[in-house]
Amino acid sequence: MFDEDDGAEGDQAGVIDFKKYAEMARPTDYKEDPHSANEPEGNLTLKHVYGYDGHSTRDNLHRSADGKICFTTAGLGVVQDPATGKQLFFNQTKEDIVSMAIHPDGDIIATGQMAAKTTESWNKGNFKGGKLVNIMIWKASTQEKIMEIHGFHRRAVNLLAFSPDGTKLVSVGQDDYNSVAVYNWEQGALLASAKTDGAKPYDVDWKDNSVFSLVGAKYVMTFT
Repeated sequence: MFDEDDGAEGDQAGVIDFKKYAEMARPTDYKEDPHSANEPEGNLTLKHVYGYDGHSTRDNLHRSADGKICFTTAGLGVVQDPATGKQLFFNQTKEDIVSMAIHPDGDIIATGQMAAKTTESWNKGNFKGGKLVNIMIWKASTQEKIMEIHGFHRRAVNLLAFSPDGTKLVSVGQDDYNSVAVYNWEQGALLASAKTDGAKPYDVDWKDNSVFSLVGAKYVMTFT
C-alpha cells in the first residue's frame, strides 16, 4: 500500500539533486557575480533529443500516417523524420511520460504521465490515494494539444489504447488496484471504470470496439 502523498512533491522517477552536488563542487574562493540572478538575454531552444526510454514505458514507439517516427522520452513527445533526422516536440507535459497510444488514423496520439510536482486547480484536495494525473491527446502532424483528460487516475497512467474505430480510449492507472477507465476521448467523458488487481499490469488492447483485455503479472482480464 502507498502512504499519503505530499501535495508539494511529484512522483517523478530518478530525480537527481543537482544543486546539492553543485554546492559540493563550489571552489572555496568562489565569489558570486552580482548580476548572476539577472534573466539572461538569450534562451535555449530544444533541437534534438538523444535517448529513448524503453525500460519504464511500454508500447511507446510508433509510426505516424505520414511516416514519421513517434516516441516518448522523459516529459517529451517526439516526432522524428527518418529521412532527415529532424525532430519536432510535444512539450506540454509537466512530468515523465510513461504511456503512449496512437489513434487508428495514424496522427492522433495519447500520452499519459506521472503525477506532476505542481498542483493544478483540478488537482486540489486529499492526496491519500495519490495525486490525480492527466492524459494528453495531441496531433503528431502539428504537435497541437486537442484534449486533456483528468480526474480519475492517480499516481500515473501506465497503459493506453484506442479502440479500433478510434472513438474510445482505455487507460490503466497506478493506484492500488491498477484501475481501468474507458473514455469518449473527443468529449473527455468517462464512460466506465473498474478496479483490477494489485499486480503489475503489462498490456491492454481491444478485441473489437466493445471488448478489451488487460494482461498483468498474475492475471488476464477481459472487459465488455
